Amino acid sequence: MLKLFATLSVVVAFLLAGPCVAQSQGSGSHATASKVRPKPETVPPTHVVIDPPLSISAAQPSSSSQQPTNENPLPWFERPEWVSVIVTIVYTWFAGTTWLAIKRQADTMDAQARKAIEDAASNAAMTQETLAAIKRQADSLDKQAGHMAGQLEEMRKAREIENKTLILQYRPRLIIRNTVTKDYSVTIGQNIKCTVAFQLVNMGGSPAHVIHGEVYLLAVDASDLKDIRISEGNHGEMQERSLQPGERQNFEDLLDSSIVADEEWAAFHQGQNSSHSLYLLGTIWYKDDLGIPRQVGVHRKYDPSNLRFIPQNDSEEEYSD
Repeated sequence: MLKLFATLSVVVAFLLAGPCVAQSQGSGSHATASKVRPKPETVPPTHVVIDPPLSISAAQPSSSSQQPTNENPLPWFERPEWVSVIVTIVYTWFAGTTWLAIKRQADTMDAQARKAIEDAASNAAMTQETLAAIKRQADSLDKQAGHMAGQLEEMRKAREIENKTLILQYRPRLIIRNTVTKDYSVTIGQNIKCTVAFQLVNMGGSPAHVIHGEVYLLAVDASDLKDIRISEGNHGEMQERSLQPGERQNFEDLLDSSIVADEEWAAFHQGQNSSHSLYLLGTIWYKDDLGIPRQVGVHRKYDPSNLRFIPQNDSEEEYSD
């Protein structure tokens, strides 16, 4: 900046000193001589007089008379050489101003670039710190998640133990109630058939899940003690089902005793023959929520007087686990 102003000052000082221009003399001397040269006179023809030649000193005019006179000189700023100087100065000023503006803009951009680099470095450092903090937080959350997973696993195990304890304490218990016969058919020469119906009740405190069940009729002819005839009929099957505590479900199926009816079985149906007997036997398998298997045994004797199967309490086949 200082160098530029010093250079401009030297140029301006040199230009203001003024140009050195040589004065032209030749043209002015001839013009003056032409003006002072006397007009030749007419010589009479009769008298010819030859004058002696003029001396060189007399023929040449004085130096003072040969100097031209400038009546209207141009101003200095309108002279061609000064116009070039002024144009050069103005161009130099504009060039210097433009250079200064470009330099200021370059300095501003350089400062902005340095500031951007510093900001980028600061942001990078801050980003690294943020990432490190996030990683530390993620590690902490991972540890907390591990602790929570362990706690949840312990809670799950404790809940399973509690559930097992509750199920064992309040286990399911299935029983059979109201076992009756419907459509008892005793036709001489045909198999004895009847529809058996009963209710399956969950008397326990937890759900019971029936896996499978089957019941069947067992006919006993003991009219000849030496030749007791026993006939087992077809099995009626019970499908899978679940019973909540206190819930009851009905079962009904047509069973065939596989024994042909005769007059003695007709008398038995009327309650007049005590040597014949008809039993309802079966087993129902179920389990609790822990998967512990349990059973219900059915052993009931038919009573013709009320068309019901009466439980045999003294039998080991009538039970409920």
